[in-house]
Amino acid sequence: MDDFFNKRAAGYDNHMQENVSNYNEFYPKIAEDIQNTDQVVKILDIGCGTGIELEYVFQKVPKAEITCLDLSTEMLNKLIDKYEDKREQINTVVDSYLSYNFPKNPFDYILSVMTVHHLKYANKLQLYKNIYNALSVGGKYIEGDYIVSPSKEKKLLQEYEEKIANLTDAD
Repeated sequence: MDDFFNKRAAGYDNHMQENVSNYNEFYPKIAEDIQNTDQVVKILDIGCGTGIELEYVFQKVPKAEITCLDLSTEMLNKLIDKYEDKREQINTVVDSYLSYNFPKNPFDYILSVMTVHHLKYANKLQLYKNIYNALSVGGKYIEGDYIVSPSKEKKLLQEYEEKIANLTDAD
């Protein structure tokens, strides 16, 4: 998966702008529930990609300390280039949020934007437990993602299982 996203990093922002419905409304909405403050706020952004949403987060919380977690080094490099003026406030971590060792209670906000749809139910459940445990008392989890109908999800999962089975059979 990291190789897939490393290859997409250069054109990722344009891809998202072309493919996310209401792009110009969607990304600012991610920061809507974040309180305006001049205080330091600790934020974890899982599967952050190039950090499209961070522009709006920094508008609300200019002193935010953000841990940006992604399995793609190239995506994180694009993020750092984009937010060079905020470099001191950004900690990048190359890891999957499925294997990341979430610290206990340090984050005021945890964000996930257009990433959790990649997971099956069991992985989502474990991820949500990890997120809950990593939030400070009163902290918030903010998710913006792609959603399909239950029937389309079932069809896509079936196609996925068939592709995996075909790969296994080919070995």
